[in-house]
Amino acid sequence: MITTDWVSAKSYIVGEQFFYTLNKSIEKYTKVHRLNISSSIVSDRVMKKLNHSWRGKNKTTDVLSFPYNEDKGLVVEKSDYDGEVIISFEQAKRQSGVNSLRTELATLYIHGVLHIIGYDHVTRVQHKEMYGIQEKILEYWKKIYGSKKHNK
Repeated sequence: MITTDWVSAKSYIVGEQFFYTLNKSIEKYTKVHRLNISSSIVSDRVMKKLNHSWRGKNKTTDVLSFPYNEDKGLVVEKSDYDGEVIISFEQAKRQSGVNSLRTELATLYIHGVLHIIGYDHVTRVQHKEMYGIQEKILEYWKKIYGSKKHNK
């Protein structure tokens, strides 16, 4: 089972059911069935600092993901988590376009988790594979969560 502990001042937008259905959707289209994720939705100001610290880019970004293991990323001693997904609320809002803000947040969360479990989009082949599975996960999530009631 994929689980998520999350922190957000925007808890009126996301919550336990949001992450539960996202994780079920990710499980359906990946071979991962045990993963514990920490997720935060932060401001552009915080995201810009993180992006500068970790990637050397002095600007905000939409999502950062940090795998917590020796093979893929950071080594964090005594962590209960397999990785962390951090999303910029303001950037998600700017990018949402015709989608709802929840759908954009879902897309970014899925993208971050896919990075944690080993997907990347450096080459064309990787890009096609990662964005293909991301779209399948998102479409499935919309079916189980994206009703008009939840997705305004």
